[in-house]
Amino acid sequence: MVGRNRLRALQLITVLVVSMLLAACEKKPTLEEDIAAVQKVLEIRKQAIDNKDLELYKSLFMSDYADSGVRIEDLLFDMENNFARYEQIEFQYKKTRPSIKMNTSRVVHIIAYEVVSGGSKTVRDQETLYMRRINNQWLISGGVKIGLL
Repeated sequence: MVGRNRLRALQLITVLVVSMLLAACEKKPTLEEDIAAVQKVLEIRKQAIDNKDLELYKSLFMSDYADSGVRIEDLLFDMENNFARYEQIEFQYKKTRPSIKMNTSRVVHIIAYEVVSGGSKTVRDQETLYMRRINNQWLISGGVKIGLL
């Protein structure tokens, strides 16, 4: 009986060790893959704004987003008001290469909102956007300006 328990314990330890080794060998994305993933988030952000898709827009942010007193709820409230206020919104951004260090990214770029409601207007600004990789997904963690429109 004691021998059987030892054998079973040894088998469990072996399975644990093998599982840990496999997890440690998991392939990490290359820098170019990370850059492409960050740029994809930027493109999806554009699509969400252009299509007035608040749920898609929300999915791009960390749930605990907080930057300079601006919370995720503030971002969503601001964008929802913009969607309601303007017939059409086109979001533009200048594609620049993101800076990536481990699980964080920084993108400094020029953005523009072109809106139509009766007349049209364009608002341009420089934005420094921060992202974090959580469970292999890049999410916006800071830098979005509100109240531009």
